[in-house]
Amino acid sequence: LLHGALEMLAENDLRDCTDATRLRDALLDALGALWAAEFGPACAPVLRLQRRAGEARLRQFALDQAARRAEGWRLLHAEWPRRLPEGQSQPFALGALPLGDEGGMPLRGRIDRIDVHERDGRVAILDYKTGDSAHTPAKLHGRPGKWKDLQLPLYRHLAGTVPEVRAAADDGRLALGYFALPREAEKAGVHEAPWDAEALRDADACAADVARAVRRGEFDDVGEYPEEEGVLGALCAL
Repeated sequence: LLHGALEMLAENDLRDCTDATRLRDALLDALGALWAAEFGPACAPVLRLQRRAGEARLRQFALDQAARRAEGWRLLHAEWPRRLPEGQSQPFALGALPLGDEGGMPLRGRIDRIDVHERDGRVAILDYKTGDSAHTPAKLHGRPGKWKDLQLPLYRHLAGTVPEVRAAADDGRLALGYFALPREAEKAGVHEAPWDAEALRDADACAADVARAVRRGEFDDVGEYPEEEGVLGALCAL
């Protein structure tokens, strides 16, 4: 529901708004409409508490968004590609991870947000994070040689058809990161990944290794559990 409320930023002139109060009111109205459609007027108390928590995060987001726009960052795309009626657009972006002479591994997904800096042409591919904690990209993804997640590096390939992304990637002006909406307001905002070109090449190599293993049907390292303990023992061991 938070993602749905945030999506409306791209639907009107709010993408250029630097008035945090106006942004806040529009976002809360959007959340209210989505909430009513999903749960109706008489929802359980626990859901009303969840809504209050969501509203608090959107209030902080409005401050961060207004400040980011004032710094020169403009929302280029939200929920890219945009959801359109059936037959008018793909529901997800389609890309490919290059594998050299082996062609490529298809990629499919939707990107929360793509920003462009109107003064210097920098581009940022951002993923909204609405969990309680404001984890950084480096913490969740790992590092070269020890990757745990490849989401943001793969977004470069997924959004490669966006002209601004392609141009920024070619000359080192592309940033990857999270736009965090955590419980603690002081930890909210944009957290960019620290990876340089060499680190991203290492991430691509790791992703290519995974893709080739998938094609070969190699899934031996996904973990095993002792036969005698059964499924319950396996769950308790996680």
